[in-house]
Amino acid sequence: MKVQVEHKVALLYLFIGAVWILFSDGIVNMLVDDTEAIRSLQTMKGWAFVGVSALLLFFYIRRNTIKNRQIADDLFLSREKYLSLYQKAPVAFYTLNEQGVIEDVNPEWLRILKFSFEEVIGKPFSVFVHPDFLSHFENNFELVKQNGQISDLRLRLRKKNLDYIIVAIEGMVNKTDDGKISTFCAMKDITAENEAKVQLVERESRYRSMFHKNMSVMLIVEPDGQIAESNNAAQRFYGYDHQELQSLSLKAILNTLDDSYTELLLKMKSENQFVAEQQHKLQNADVRDVLVYASRIIYKSDYAYYLIIHDITPQKNAEKELKSAKEKAEESNNLIKSFLNNISHELRTPMNSIMGFSQMLIRPNKAEEKKKKYIHHINESCYLLLDKITDTIDVSRIGTSYSDSFIDSFDLSLLIKEVVAPFRKKAKDRQNKIIVLDQLSDAYRFISTDKYKIRRIVKHLLNNACKNTEKGIVQLKVFYDNLRSRYLIEVLDSGIGIETKLQTKVFEPFVQVHNSSTELESGNGLGLTIVKSFAEQMGGEVYLKSTPQKGTVVTVLLPTQNNN
Repeated sequence: MKVQVEHKVALLYLFIGAVWILFSDGIVNMLVDDTEAIRSLQTMKGWAFVGVSALLLFFYIRRNTIKNRQIADDLFLSREKYLSLYQKAPVAFYTLNEQGVIEDVNPEWLRILKFSFEEVIGKPFSVFVHPDFLSHFENNFELVKQNGQISDLRLRLRKKNLDYIIVAIEGMVNKTDDGKISTFCAMKDITAENEAKVQLVERESRYRSMFHKNMSVMLIVEPDGQIAESNNAAQRFYGYDHQELQSLSLKAILNTLDDSYTELLLKMKSENQFVAEQQHKLQNADVRDVLVYASRIIYKSDYAYYLIIHDITPQKNAEKELKSAKEKAEESNNLIKSFLNNISHELRTPMNSIMGFSQMLIRPNKAEEKKKKYIHHINESCYLLLDKITDTIDVSRIGTSYSDSFIDSFDLSLLIKEVVAPFRKKAKDRQNKIIVLDQLSDAYRFISTDKYKIRRIVKHLLNNACKNTEKGIVQLKVFYDNLRSRYLIEVLDSGIGIETKLQTKVFEPFVQVHNSSTELESGNGLGLTIVKSFAEQMGGEVYLKSTPQKGTVVTVLLPTQNNN
């Protein structure tokens, strides 16, 4: 224990006084023989001791008095500071006794709850607690008495106007020397803070609902192109789950191999908003045309891009189909114009022949031989005109009820001979040789099918072959395929042939693939259209194989019934 200075001085004085009392009389007797002088010296000695003792006692008392006064002043100042802090603090303070009764509250507590001091002192704190929080308060009050403190206790307290507020409480237990327990608590009104949190939670919930449950595809993309967030519609659209999409960058879903991704990132960094058409790849490797609306937003204390993505593939396909339809309509219009120009020529030629030879026929004094010749030319022109008109009628009936097949039983070999006969003279004029390979046995010569359509098919195939061949061979082959139970009519020529890219177009109406410099004979562009249409109406198929400058083979497969 540390001994104070004044105590040390007092002990030293007592020690010196004891030595003085014990040895002073002997020293005086040694120095003075006079009894009166000795008595006087002893008296003086006593007074000196008393005077020094009194002086020391005075200074000791004075020092302690000053010190005690200083302590009292300090205590007073501390109390004033405490009371000032307690009374003027922006935080509400209150004190409860061991039974939970309010012993003291500061003005801030009264201001928050709108009560007066007299209305709350001596009242149980529980009367101010909302009934729903009462058991929570009682349980925690017992815990604070056991543990000595409590932190962040949330309660709803009643104000004087019967409104309720939410408060956060911090408390500690104080034990007095006589064993009494009191709880000192600090209380803060967090109603506004709690409402702000509730609103924040509601806004967050509303945002997540609008984002994740939205039917539009939505992505949040970071500045480096990494996908940070995706909604349910995006996961369904791209075929990835949430984690898989977050592991991808925008580059992984862009259908591009050029520098457009780098350009897109630069655009994102330089513009707050933009709209762009892109192609995005799905997980199943499908590519979809999309329209992207991008806006810059604040995301996790940094900026990011909020993308709304619309699938415009149907619109793009519709645009392509519309463009294709327009091109086809324009092409068809051009073909029709060409057809009308051509057909007018095709019809005018035999008509002019008929009219010319008719006028010559009625002139007098004509020899019989010339008359027969004129009649023959008129007859040929009539058949040619009838054939052109028949082609036009056949095409106009395609796809209508007039194009239905009419079943008839006939000799296919005989029909082939009848159709081939008129073409022999035409082939001879072009120095062509017609070869007919009739490989039908007697058991398969008679069939049941549409005789008119078979005749027209063979006629058009021979006409095309003879028209596009000069000084060559035209071969007609007919046989029955027992394995597949079908008839095959095949026409081969050694003519000018057809380029590969045009081989599918020759079956379209009014199409003539050869220009005027290579075309050997004019035509109306309907022959193969009629062949294909008639064959399909009878359940058959048509195949074309051609090599430019070498020739063409057209094969018609007809699943007709044998009528043996």
